[in-house]
Amino acid sequence: MTERFLGLAITIFHTLWVVFMLTGFFWTLLAFFFHKRFFDFFWFRTLHAAGILLVSLFPLLGRYCPLTIWENLLRQKSGSGYEGGFILHYLEKFIYPDIDPSAIRIGTFVVAFVSIAAYILRPPERTKSWFKKISGSGIRGSGTL
Repeated sequence: MTERFLGLAITIFHTLWVVFMLTGFFWTLLAFFFHKRFFDFFWFRTLHAAGILLVSLFPLLGRYCPLTIWENLLRQKSGSGYEGGFILHYLEKFIYPDIDPSAIRIGTFVVAFVSIAAYILRPPERTKSWFKKISGSGIRGSGTL
């Protein structure tokens, strides 16, 4: 029973993570194109940029997301496992009935590239001021870091 509950908890967290990654992507686009203070949430955009970078590394390394591995392990221990990736298992049935896994990888890379590029080209205000402090103090030779 514990394995089943933990597997379900990981599934719920995994679903929320995917929603956060997709929502963060659209939020990043809004921040990039409209650059209003309303869309300039430092922690949200920074966590999203780091998360999408991490998520995009797994396919490059030929690995599944650790959440998928833990979920499968716990579900198999409880007798309710599945094979394959999280996104393919849950979302493919509703959105992409016969999709090639490489399409999801490519989509992930596109989201990662656009998100990271937007973060670099139009970083949150707090990030810009932080970089200005670091570069300003290092260039002027004030002796403080």
